[in-house]
Amino acid sequence: MQRELSRIILSVKEKTGIEIQVVSECGTYFASAKKEFIKVPVEYFSNQIGIIQGDGKTFFKFSFGGVKFIGLFDGDGAWEKKYAQLIIGYLEFSQNKSEKLGFEEQLNLILTGNSTKSRTAEFMNNYSLPKLPLFVMLIIAKDNKAIEIQEFLLDYFGGVDGAVTVSQDACAYIRYIDGEDFETTSIVKQAEILKRSIFEELGLDVTVFVGSAVKSFLDVSLSYSQALSAKKAFELFGGSGGVYAYKDYLLSKIIEDLSEERLLGYVNSLILDGKSEIFKDKELILTGECFLKNNLNLSETAREMFIHRNTLTYRLDKIERLTGLDIKKFSDAVNFRILYLTSKMD
Repeated sequence: MQRELSRIILSVKEKTGIEIQVVSECGTYFASAKKEFIKVPVEYFSNQIGIIQGDGKTFFKFSFGGVKFIGLFDGDGAWEKKYAQLIIGYLEFSQNKSEKLGFEEQLNLILTGNSTKSRTAEFMNNYSLPKLPLFVMLIIAKDNKAIEIQEFLLDYFGGVDGAVTVSQDACAYIRYIDGEDFETTSIVKQAEILKRSIFEELGLDVTVFVGSAVKSFLDVSLSYSQALSAKKAFELFGGSGGVYAYKDYLLSKIIEDLSEERLLGYVNSLILDGKSEIFKDKELILTGECFLKNNLNLSETAREMFIHRNTLTYRLDKIERLTGLDIKKFSDAVNFRILYLTSKMD
């Protein structure tokens, strides 16, 4: 309840600029959009009046989740009294909002993390959702085809799994995993089958981003956020194949979360004598990345890049001269991957 009420009063601040503080009926701090805590006079708790003004403040009583609270914000004029009335109505509306929303609207709120655990559990119960592990696929299609894909998914796979459009060209698909296969099922393989099915049935070439498996629907927003992270990483680093899993971009996510100072320290420790020419040579960077993608296989890399094997060897030797990293060795290949990701982020 506290998290949900905090989210609502922060929403009020974003929309109106009004910073609300909320205390429980016994006078203790509960939630606030204000930086400092303001003590509420004792007499306000016993007063039956819904809105009280004084001392440059407006106080108002309201109920949320069956619990009584007192809210306050700065100002004690006529406009502030009207604002208090509107805020009380907004809080009551927000409290009952999920009860008025349909399946798809509630699912959107849950996926994007705008719902509490208790509301999510209630949603699970109301719609008899399976108590099984699951993962989320974010399916991107061109030409505003998300609704068409959503309808196909619900018809093709049945009503157990859930699909919801999150934009005109994006559809989130929740895929449950049989409990016995939780450790062994390849979620990437399932995504590849799904991508192929959409192409065969609808003629649409989609891109699929896959979040990690979670133990239950209560954590579905985590898998969805991971699918979004995979999409963000793809937009930054590119890729090929049409299916991209969060786990494939985990290293880039770790690097992204580092402070700039610490990241630069790691980069400087990797580059021989602090040289940075490698970042200026896109051909070398792409060659090294292609070599890593092909599992350090010289022949496969040369074939994919349409270059002679000797040319590839020359470029790899040049990378070693500039960085001190022999990326034909696994440990140096990992360090080069870090350099590559850093250069793309920069």
